[in-house]
Amino acid sequence: GHEVADHTISHPNMPKLLKAGDTNEVRRQIFESRDQMTRELGVTPRHLCLPGNALNEDVAKIIREAKMEPLECARPNYGFDTPPRTEKGGYVSLLNALGRGQDEVVVMVHGVRAGHGWRAFVDYAQFERFLDEIAALEREGLVQVVGL
Repeated sequence: GHEVADHTISHPNMPKLLKAGDTNEVRRQIFESRDQMTRELGVTPRHLCLPGNALNEDVAKIIREAKMEPLECARPNYGFDTPPRTEKGGYVSLLNALGRGQDEVVVMVHGVRAGHGWRAFVDYAQFERFLDEIAALEREGLVQVVGL
């Protein structure tokens, strides 16, 4: 019921790199990240979520050359260091988004180790608890999890 999408190697603003004429770096960010995920997960990602949701047609074209599709993700990030349902962030934010009438929310997890990524999970155990919480919400009938 979930997908692990690509998000580049070092989180650059891809349209800005292209504007500066650094097409090789854009290609490296996309292709090397895809290849590393394929090696480590055994599955090639189908989507690439652009850092900062910064997307233009030229970047989308390179993503498609890598046999992926661009994906614009919802903000804020849900990988907070706070308990999911009790403090600011986490599932409270997810449920608020759904309560505002959004019938579909793409949840973006932005890293699974301390000090890596923006508001990353502190460790893999916390990430597993995050997934368990989503499953609990689905069992309660509050959300329906679908793959992309």
